[in-house]
Amino acid sequence: MVISPIQNLNQELYHSYLKLIKTLLHCSNGEKTEILKLNQHLIDAHLVNVVLDLIQTTQQSASILCVELATEGSARLMKLVRELIGIYAETPLQSVSTEFAMGNVYLETKQFCKAKQSYEQALEIFRKQGDRTGEANTLALIGDTLYHQDNFTAALKFYTPARTIMLETRAKHSEAILLQQMISSCYFTSQYAEAIKLSERRLVIARELCLRSMEAHTLYALATYYEAIGCMSEAGDCYWKCWEIAQEIGASKLEIQSLKGLGDFYLNENLIEEAMDIYAECLDMASQMGYLQVEANCLQSLSKAYLCLGDEETAREYNQQSLKTKQTLDISLVEQML
Repeated sequence: MVISPIQNLNQELYHSYLKLIKTLLHCSNGEKTEILKLNQHLIDAHLVNVVLDLIQTTQQSASILCVELATEGSARLMKLVRELIGIYAETPLQSVSTEFAMGNVYLETKQFCKAKQSYEQALEIFRKQGDRTGEANTLALIGDTLYHQDNFTAALKFYTPARTIMLETRAKHSEAILLQQMISSCYFTSQYAEAIKLSERRLVIARELCLRSMEAHTLYALATYYEAIGCMSEAGDCYWKCWEIAQEIGASKLEIQSLKGLGDFYLNENLIEEAMDIYAECLDMASQMGYLQVEANCLQSLSKAYLCLGDEETAREYNQQSLKTKQTLDISLVEQML
């Protein structure tokens, strides 16, 4: 017999939650929304707490829920939690609604219009209940439904108030996740100055929370934004800092990309030989690690460097190699889709 781990939750209700969780873990995405509708009376904060408790005792829950591997069970339970509380919430929401959970399922299955409708209904519920975390989470997710339809300007109209609440509630990790979406939206709408401003804020959060990978990736993004507005010195500085952190944390692909960025900076400064040395090193690393896209980019940069030296024949050779590598990459991607 399974004893309820949730305080003040009777045995019968606890088993009802377990039954629903098991069903949600084993059903298809197409069936999930109907199951949520049929079990609206069980879609609440208690359900989230039961799932979280099961995650803490993965070995036991794997047996209870008929999941073969404990590690697989934990991952599937975490996915279920995210479907219930959303990707932006640092802590469980004060309340959970069927509409909100359905929105998350629709978003995952790329049914963006249905997701937006469900989130809008959930937003009203969270506001009536005074759940600020739920409100911020839902606003951000409505923004995501628009973002994924390339409606970046409209997405920002929801991201901005969501961020305001996150600032008020000091939800820095949630803010950092949201900032990435806001930064990309600004970049895609050519708002480079705003993208830089938001990236600087994300960088501060990453450093405060000691998130080195986030710090490195934000520095790399900052470098590209600085390049877009012609601030090459600032771009070079960001590439350098990113490269140092990437080496430190073992992020090999980012290490090569940031090193190539440094090469581009040197080439822009007319330090052609230094740039070519960096490109050659990047090319060697990318080839060894099988990063075809980075390899193609390095070959293209070498072509540009030789062109700067007036060596059109060698430049043409590297350009042809770059095109050939890109074709290989395209074939590889198509094969993966089959």
